[in-house]
This record gives sequence, C-alpha cells and structure tokens, in this order.
Amino acid sequence: MKKCEQTSIFDGEKRFKLTKPVRLVELFAGIGAQAKALENLGVPFEHYFVCENDRFAVASYNAIHGTGFEPCDVTKITANDINVVDTDKFDYILTYSFPCTDLSTAGQMRGMSKDSGTRSSLLWEVERLLSEMEELPQVLIMENVPQVAAQKNERDFRRWLEFLAKIGYRSFAKILNAKDYGIPQNRQRMFVVSIREGWRYEFPSKVEESIGFKNYLDFSEEYAIDITRLSKTQKNCLKKLQDSEFSKTIRTKGRFSYDGSHTWDVYSVELNQSEKFIKNKTLWLKNLSKTICVQHPTMYTLDGKVYFRYSPRECFRLMGFADADYEKAASVSSKTQLYKQAGNSIVTTCLTAIFGTMTDVDYVQKINDLTVGLTERRKV
Repeated sequence: MKKCEQTSIFDGEKRFKLTKPVRLVELFAGIGAQAKALENLGVPFEHYFVCENDRFAVASYNAIHGTGFEPCDVTKITANDINVVDTDKFDYILTYSFPCTDLSTAGQMRGMSKDSGTRSSLLWEVERLLSEMEELPQVLIMENVPQVAAQKNERDFRRWLEFLAKIGYRSFAKILNAKDYGIPQNRQRMFVVSIREGWRYEFPSKVEESIGFKNYLDFSEEYAIDITRLSKTQKNCLKKLQDSEFSKTIRTKGRFSYDGSHTWDVYSVELNQSEKFIKNKTLWLKNLSKTICVQHPTMYTLDGKVYFRYSPRECFRLMGFADADYEKAASVSSKTQLYKQAGNSIVTTCLTAIFGTMTDVDYVQKINDLTVGLTERRKV
C-alpha cells in the first residue's frame, strides 16, 4: 500500500472547492449514500444521473430521495446518456463504487482485470464512459474494499490511476475507517478522489465518535437468537464473539456465520446489564432474568449473555442512514433486500467528510448532528 500512496499524492496548485451548482452522477449508485452525504451537508445538488442495475436498490433509492429512476445496466449506457455538458456552469461529481465481489476476502478474489468477465471488472466500463466524454467531470470518487490496491490487484489499480492521469486527473487515495468518522462501525474502505489537473485534494481529519455503539441498537426480541436451535459448533462460534465499542463490518446477509473464525452481524448483552441499555422500551429485556428463569430456561442465554442478530434498521443506522430513510426503503423492499442494501452501501459520514473538505461547511458539526439524531431516542 505504501507504493500506492506515493503514486496518488500530488502537489497541486490549490485545494479544490465546489464553487458552482453541483450535478451528481452516481454509477453503481446503490441506495444513494453519495447523494445522502451531500444532503447531510446542506449542499444544493441535482440528482443528475443514476445507474444501478439492482431493481430493489433502485426502488429504495427512489423512496429515500424522492426520485424516479429506472434500473440501469452500466454496460449498456454511453457518455451521451450521462451528458456532461456546460462544465463552465456546473461542478460535476461522478462516483463509482463498482462491485467488490471479486476483490473482497469474503468473495472469491478473482480480481478486476480488464476483459476478465468478473463483476469487479465493471470498473473498466467507467474507463469506456470517460473516454467517450467530450467534457469531463471535475471530480471523480471511487469507493471499494482495501483489497482493490492489494498485491493481487495492484497492477490493475495502477493501470486505472495511470488512465486517469492520462486524461487529466490527479488522484488521491486513502483508506478510511467508518469508526473515525462518527459511526461506531469498524469498516475500512479505500477512497480515491480524482480532481482535474491544477488542483489538489486533502482527505478530512478524523471525527471523534462519542455517541456509543449500544445506542444504535434496539435489543429487539424478534432478533434474539434461539440458543436451543444451534449446534455445539454454532454455540462455540457465538462464544468467540468479543464485545466491542464498535460494530464489526456490516455485511449483506444480516445473519451470523458459523465458520468458526468469523461471527458477523451479531451483538450480545450481559443479562445483568440489560436494564442499563433499555430506556422507554418494552419490558422484555428489562425483566429478562425473570423470563429466562420461569419460562425459557435455555432459549436465549448462553454463558450469561443474550445474542442478537442486527435488524435491518440497525444496519441502516450503522451505515449513517436515519430511521426516516430506513422506513422509506422498508416500504418498498423486503428485509432480505434491506440487509443487502445496507451491506453494499457506503457509510454516509465518510462521504460527508470527503465532500465537506470541498466546501466551507463545518462537516464535523454536520456529522455530529447526524449521529445525535440517529441515537437520541436510545441514548443511555
């Protein structure tokens, strides 16, 4: 990674600022974390073009943002569809969070080489589209897993940066962790910000997380894990779960694995601490010890703890989306799709900070306001 950092840091003339009306182009848009980040900042912008082939994600995007986009296949569009024009009057931001399926350690790691046919090789459709454009966006922003620049993919990553340099962009790359930007989720992602030549970019400083992980959670009986249904191996997998101040990386399936080395999408609470974490909620956990002793001696407890799967609502919160956004998405998507949409999205506060450095807006205060809003009803 050290070499990649050296090749992606440039001494530009001055720091780039958004000074014109913003037109946002979202390729691989998901549910629109990019748009939500600009909204969080209060920056006026136009949902100029959205390309996302998952019809369920598009439905949630439209519900959240009040738009009317149709599913879109990036391999079938052209630069004319995007229509970047009048760059003297508008600042265009083009984002491209292409699939990490073949890069992530959770996938098959087949890479992103051009013409390989992998989902991650859809990156090169962005190359095609940029090559077709007569006018280019002022800003490009890539987000993906850190493995995008790891040894296996380093050659392709460098090839991508070299292409961007050839068409007039200076690229700045850095791995950011969501827990450093206001959200208590341990989620590392590589961001590449590419700016037209003559400008430089500086990544945002860290934003302290002070609200507390437990305040994002509901401790809902619906998502309590029935211990009696688990095998010995599965129980041992749960026992390995370490309590933390941060959530593990939100995944797409919304349930924990039993592979003996990973236990994702699960949190636990000590029985004697349950009342501490519940405020103005049902009495289920508050009186849990009585419930366990009288009605369900072994149903929920394991070594003095109750284990919960994340609800899709909790996943949305830990991606930086407000409950109002979740409810809009939930009105058009199933729980299975909501888990997938959260896991495939980008933590909005990371993008809020990235965009914030391009403005005069106090992005730290905006992130603090957002996280307080996410947790104010659950704060202990």
